[in-house]
Amino acid sequence: MDQFSIVDMNMAEFTSFRPCSEKIHFSDYTYHVFLSFRGPDVRKSLVDHLFEAFKVAGIHAFLDNERLEKGKIIAMSLQKAIENSAILIPIFSSGYADSAWCLEEVREMWKYRSTRLIIPLFYGVDPSDVRYPEKDNGAFTEAFKRHYSKGRFGSHIIDEWKDALHNVSSLSGWSLDMAAGRIRVGIWGIGGIGKTTLADAIFNEVSSTFQASCFLSDIRGAQERGGIVGLQTQMLRDLSKVDIKVNDINHGKSLLQFHLGSICSLVILDNVDHWKQLDSFALDFCGPGSRAIVATRDCGTLNLSMPIENIYELQGLEQDEALELFSRHAFQKANPDDSHREQSTKIIKASGGVPLTLEVLGAFLFDKKSSDRCWIEAVRMLENVTYPEIFQTLKITYDSLLPSEKDILLDISCFFVGQDTEEPAIFWEELGLNVDTAIHNLQLKLLIKIDKDNKFRMHDLLRDLGRALVADESPGNPGKRSRL
Repeated sequence: MDQFSIVDMNMAEFTSFRPCSEKIHFSDYTYHVFLSFRGPDVRKSLVDHLFEAFKVAGIHAFLDNERLEKGKIIAMSLQKAIENSAILIPIFSSGYADSAWCLEEVREMWKYRSTRLIIPLFYGVDPSDVRYPEKDNGAFTEAFKRHYSKGRFGSHIIDEWKDALHNVSSLSGWSLDMAAGRIRVGIWGIGGIGKTTLADAIFNEVSSTFQASCFLSDIRGAQERGGIVGLQTQMLRDLSKVDIKVNDINHGKSLLQFHLGSICSLVILDNVDHWKQLDSFALDFCGPGSRAIVATRDCGTLNLSMPIENIYELQGLEQDEALELFSRHAFQKANPDDSHREQSTKIIKASGGVPLTLEVLGAFLFDKKSSDRCWIEAVRMLENVTYPEIFQTLKITYDSLLPSEKDILLDISCFFVGQDTEEPAIFWEELGLNVDTAIHNLQLKLLIKIDKDNKFRMHDLLRDLGRALVADESPGNPGKRSRL
């Protein structure tokens, strides 16, 4: 039943899912939902469960028990039921076209297309077989041959059935077979190794080849701030271009399940640290040809979540690449000065090829090329750090900061990541701190960034370092720490 979890949604919100010429008022109808289905195909496997779920959710659905036993053409009572239902859902199965009754229902549904919401479901049948019911070797081919040969119905009626199937199956809907067209990729590795950078490069390179794309950054940080609902809202807006209020995580998941099925999308989830977070974004419901990329520090997160076909561990940079990255930050060129080549080689070896470490250390040593003592101390400290104890490596730069710069860095890491810079700046100025100079120096050292929307950004590892430093002030008593 998870494949059709529409029942978690508020009925009033169905009207915003697909346009019709008039706004639907559910109080005007006898039934919320009318289902058209062929009993032998889906009665036991789907419909019974779906009706029970509708009942629990307070959705009033029409169930025609008589039709399941008799093979008559559509009765007047069913015409009335369709007319008096706000949402019309045909469940297309391999035997759907065998039933003239079902074909009459879908023809009747199409008459109300301008005032009703029609949502096709494809159960074990390719949508193109429904759209083109007489194509060679299609699921409905033999059924229509029999309808013509028996002569029970006029050719004009059969042509109307085909037109109705074509039109209704061309609407956005869901398919149980959609998952076959998706590939999921997992990228894992220690913090600072470059997962986000790689995911961002992939996104920029291939996102234009998809119908829609979405990059959800720092899932772990959003979880801590209670912001998963905000990310679900962003995903809905980016992929389906709808702007609907999401009440809670379960509501957001249901909305995503409803909207994603017909969209070929690229979704990147960055910095995931628990498999349940993946479940919040309904990746199982992305449309045919979709791709999902999940970046995490913990391989176990990928193994415990939904099936991910390809999992890659991101390793540190090779020595030549690491040396060039470090040199570009420490010397502003591809290779180090001869006077610092040996020390640079020791630094990149001790760093384990972690890009974040190389960038931050390079920025730290950029204006210290004339100070051999700083370089010697940096090498000595790094050589005493066991890879991948990156916190201690990054702390070298933190320890070099002025007191005002440390205060501002810790404030940002604890409170202001993702926040506008203006209000915190006023707060720091009231404390007598030299704000502009401090922020400029923190940016030069690559400890913080300010994005195009004038909001503070930090690598999550640097953010975690700042919070860890505050926690260490008083491990057993949070009330005595400088920041809560």
